[in-house]
Amino acid sequence: MSGVTDAAQESGSGAALSGRDRLAFAAFREVHFRAHYSFVYARFGDRRRALRIAEETFSQLAANWRFVLRQEIPAAYAWSITREAIRREFGYVQRRAGAAREVFESARAGLALMDDATGLFEAILELPERQYEVVVLRYILELDLYEVAAYLGVSETNARGLARRATDRLSRILNRHQSIDPS
Repeated sequence: MSGVTDAAQESGSGAALSGRDRLAFAAFREVHFRAHYSFVYARFGDRRRALRIAEETFSQLAANWRFVLRQEIPAAYAWSITREAIRREFGYVQRRAGAAREVFESARAGLALMDDATGLFEAILELPERQYEVVVLRYILELDLYEVAAYLGVSETNARGLARRATDRLSRILNRHQSIDPS
């Protein structure tokens, strides 16, 4: 994945910034780019698409860097830009494909789960959006609760609660699936 960050740095995001702003943006990008890229990749299963969307997010952040710094939680603001880009892209893919099945299959490949984990993958896809985000950020991308909370713009306590509700719901979904298909 280091090739991703190398390619991303070569794209020139933040080139219009100078001095301290450039350094602050570079540090922000260094800390957050991988999570944005990985989340988009998990959603679509397409490395080029993930890189493009993450690059677009960080280009937008660079273009509005002083505004970003005035936000209460800059990481949450950045995450909202990535989420909006995912929504737009998801709509584009649905319209182009005519169905969500292609996105489902791409996301499955993106998560690279083993065949015997298909039920878990399908259960994760059934979660509401915020719970889905928490599960992917916390358990697939292995971010700590502090980072998850920052991305979602909530307290660590709220992030912990979202994670607990998500795992409870996953358990109920998996139990429901097992009772339907006992194989």
